[in-house]
Amino acid sequence: MPFWLRHAVVLALVLSLLLHLAAMLGGPLYTWLTRPEFAETELRTLRQALQAQALDDADAARPAALRGVKPAEQLSVSLARPGLPAPPPVTAQARAASAPRQARAVASPPLAASAVLPASQPVSAVATAGVASALAQASQPERVASAPAALASAPARLAASRPRASTVAVARQDEVKRFPRDVKITYVWGAVPAHMHWQIGDERYQLDVVGAFGFKSRTFHSEGRIGPDGIVPLQFREYRDKKPEPKYQVDFDWTAMTVQVGEPGQRKQEELHEGDQDLFSAAFHLALTGGKPQTLSLYTGRKRYPDIRFAPAGEATLTIGREHIDAVLVRGQWEDRRVDFWLAPQWNNLPVRMTVDIPKEGSFDIWANVVTLDGKTVLEGPQPGRMDGAQRRP
Repeated sequence: MPFWLRHAVVLALVLSLLLHLAAMLGGPLYTWLTRPEFAETELRTLRQALQAQALDDADAARPAALRGVKPAEQLSVSLARPGLPAPPPVTAQARAASAPRQARAVASPPLAASAVLPASQPVSAVATAGVASALAQASQPERVASAPAALASAPARLAASRPRASTVAVARQDEVKRFPRDVKITYVWGAVPAHMHWQIGDERYQLDVVGAFGFKSRTFHSEGRIGPDGIVPLQFREYRDKKPEPKYQVDFDWTAMTVQVGEPGQRKQEELHEGDQDLFSAAFHLALTGGKPQTLSLYTGRKRYPDIRFAPAGEATLTIGREHIDAVLVRGQWEDRRVDFWLAPQWNNLPVRMTVDIPKEGSFDIWANVVTLDGKTVLEGPQPGRMDGAQRRP
């Protein structure tokens, strides 16, 4: 083969390789060059407290002490005076003598309808108690004449002594919001997008995080129970490069209070404590519980980090493209490691930024770029290719 031909073949192979690399890396590289501006203001003293979230609309309108309690279908109320002996048997002569009195009593309003009350009308039960009190007073001979007036005024006195139900309901809905059942968040880590999907159904939750760059990918999967007290994870998996078997896995046994953590076949058993979380479910657990200070162990799949104290550390305004979002920083820090969750009160305390710094295991800082709550998009960062100099890094 001539010398020039050999060089032509080598050049063709190099060009082919470059074209394939350009096709594979062109999209992420273009995203990197046109990615939006991410910035934060200086951390300031906390001015707004995060509110705990309700899991459904019914719970959101109920007092905190009654959330998660299933109401009774019926409430039975008996009207009787305690301590009275049983009445003697009625004879035929007594029935005949009482007939005129029974005829006059027909004009009185019946009370039997108030003996069984639906649970959805608690105020009626209170009113019935007031009526019973009036009846007890009216049963005394010297107060017989005043009984009709007492019965008529009891509901009026009760209505005047309680706040309007509509006002109370509005106030409670302002204090507690229903946590969304379907959340999709696209995070950006440099040029790499990571897609998170959160779902709730039948007192269970499922959380998936998928990130890919070229031939490399990571998938995290968490699932477990969810209730008024937060999240109880049952399993956590980390998959790499689309392989079907997990690289790391964590299995929580809340009956034995133990957990298996590490690579399959080489896992270690650790002690389990109430409130322990995996890396990603921890963000949603803190969101549900209103970011209240708490100590828990954190599982990354590779190992367990015990007794981490999470607490609000301040607040800042995050800039995502042209959007400015106030977020509360809930920080967990131990030794030379740190995990930060930036929770947005306006969006049910959802994490709009997560920063993890764990030497020898991994570090990343990801920002939300698109947020969809129950099918409604509330944040949509600038799309790659939008030529807007104000949204590009210098």
